[in-house]
This record gives sequence, C-alpha cells and structure tokens, in this order.
Amino acid sequence: MDRWQEEGDVTDVPRVVYGTNDDSRTSSRFLYDGDYLRVKDIVIGYKLPASLLRPVKIDQASVFARGTNLFTWVKDDRLKYDPEVRADGFTRLTTPPVKSIIFGINLNF
Repeated sequence: MDRWQEEGDVTDVPRVVYGTNDDSRTSSRFLYDGDYLRVKDIVIGYKLPASLLRPVKIDQASVFARGTNLFTWVKDDRLKYDPEVRADGFTRLTTPPVKSIIFGINLNF
C-alpha cells in the first residue's frame, strides 16, 4: 500500500507495472550499507589466589565467562539479516550466528 502511485509521492516502494519485464532488471533497491560492528567472542576470567585454595587441597582454580555473538550493530537498519552474508547477498537459509554465554570453573588437584 506504500507503493509509488502518483507524481509527488515520496516512498521507497516502486510503482507496480503489469505486463513488462521490469522485474528482471538489475536494481540497487535492496543494496544496503553493510557497515557493522560485532562482538564476536569475549572471555573474562579470574585465577583464585593460592592462599584461599590450600585449606581445601586444591592446587589451582579459576573461573571464567565466555560470550559469543553478544552484540551486533548494523549501520543501515533496513538490513534485516546477518551482515556477514556472501558477496551476492543471499543467506542460503543458513543458521544465523547464535548468541551464547558460558560460565566455567577450572580446578587442578
């Protein structure tokens, strides 16, 4: 309903033309600015001091948190899919990047 219809219409949806070959022409209509910023992988850890571990007979201990694909900022808000698609722009229906947060403990006895 937002398509171009009359002179002076301001829209980003082109006019509908029946019976022409306009739909097979090359167009930049879906060419977006692909600038983006992504936090792909981050790890934060802490090694516990030996003075705390001696009483419980642990040689070494550390705790960590790892985050994957925590944040993606895309410059052009019309770009609805993952900005890391192939050069032709087709996603090939692949799984988008999965966001995950993992917590862990490493113990050495």
